[in-house]
Amino acid sequence: MLSRVAGALYRLGRLVERADHLARVTDVHVTLVLDRGREAEPDFWPHVLELAGLDPIRAADYQSALSTAVEGGRGSLRESIHRARGEAMAVRPSLSTEAYEGLNELYWTLDARISEANFHDFSVRVQRGVVLLYGLVDETMAHDEAWEFLRLGRQLERARSVVRLATSKLDWLNKGDDAVEWAAVLRSCTAFEAYRWRFSDAITALRVAEFVLLDQTLPHSARRAVSEALAGVRRIDGPGTRSGPYRLLGRLSALFEYTDAREVVDDPSGFARAYASAAAHVEDSLSATYFRPTRVPLGQPAVAPPIWSSSEQSNQQQ
Repeated sequence: MLSRVAGALYRLGRLVERADHLARVTDVHVTLVLDRGREAEPDFWPHVLELAGLDPIRAADYQSALSTAVEGGRGSLRESIHRARGEAMAVRPSLSTEAYEGLNELYWTLDARISEANFHDFSVRVQRGVVLLYGLVDETMAHDEAWEFLRLGRQLERARSVVRLATSKLDWLNKGDDAVEWAAVLRSCTAFEAYRWRFSDAITALRVAEFVLLDQTLPHSARRAVSEALAGVRRIDGPGTRSGPYRLLGRLSALFEYTDAREVVDDPSGFARAYASAAAHVEDSLSATYFRPTRVPLGQPAVAPPIWSSSEQSNQQQ
């Protein structure tokens, strides 16, 4: 597959997943304020935007937070879907007609005016539009390299979003066990019912962090997303190949496999930094291996020959 096409499909997957997560996180926290029946604290909406990966400075109140989340420029919901549609148009032959039309329908869903009264309905339409798009991609496209790169972007964006959500919430609540706040985290990962089926006791920070970060069976857990990304890269590379992305994703997967939930709760910032560092290496390796495989960075020094070649040259000269 052309590196240009692979890169566009990968970015398409990331952008759609980002829009889905942003719509859900915003809607869940709007509902949280309504359920509590009192005015939100001054720092509530900046915290919500931070959870969603947006600039918290732009959220003075509910209206400004909603405007930033939906149409606030780079990273907003509208901008993410707009860019995703642009990526899809650039690689239109690689997508099925059904998948392309599903994304186009999602794009036009965002054309409606949004207000406080109808934000929940709008958010639900976006989330269902994304789920429909994922279903169309899985059911109407061949599960070849195009499908793999699109899915790879989706899974890595999901892992990043969930890690940011859980670790930021731990810092925000100072590791406290506010059941309502942690239920909001579960709902932001579509995991509330799955959690209640698994655990019958109180909702705690430790249990929620373990569930959304380290559970292997939850579709929206960070560990599951990284595992799926690793399996996808293995299929892209083919049997017997150990590429840079495969090795680095294996290390990232090990971070989740061998980390205890108590360690995350005790030091959420440390875990977030460890994840960000490993994920950055994965992104660099993906770019160098699949998306820009022939590009040589300016100023890169020449690769030194193996030490044994120097020895052979010296022996020949003698």
